[in-house]
Amino acid sequence: MVTIPQHRTDGGLNDLSGFLGDIEGRLSIGDWTVNVRECLGEAASQVEALGQSDNLTPERLRDLYSSIYQTIDGEFVGRFKGHVVCRLIVVDSSFWHIEATPEFEAYMLQKYGAYSSDA
Repeated sequence: MVTIPQHRTDGGLNDLSGFLGDIEGRLSIGDWTVNVRECLGEAASQVEALGQSDNLTPERLRDLYSSIYQTIDGEFVGRFKGHVVCRLIVVDSSFWHIEATPEFEAYMLQKYGAYSSDA
């Protein structure tokens, strides 16, 4: 598992809508389970209403998240053929825990940097 910051040094945010581009082509995801307690954006109420029994296709998740600009607290679990491929957990609008293959974790750490509580 790696931990990356949600807030970038340029004032922007690292969030799921951007991560989906990182995931595509690097990991095979058949469906997503989403449990978001709080997020900001046009579809926030729809996303927050999703239950852990709601499996979303990658296309449906991308569509829903196209209007979300920040996830405050939540968890996203990507599966392929019933097996967990990745888990992304955002904590208190501060950082993301990312669990996946060692190669994908290294890629995300290199691209986004390591979270530091001193930042």
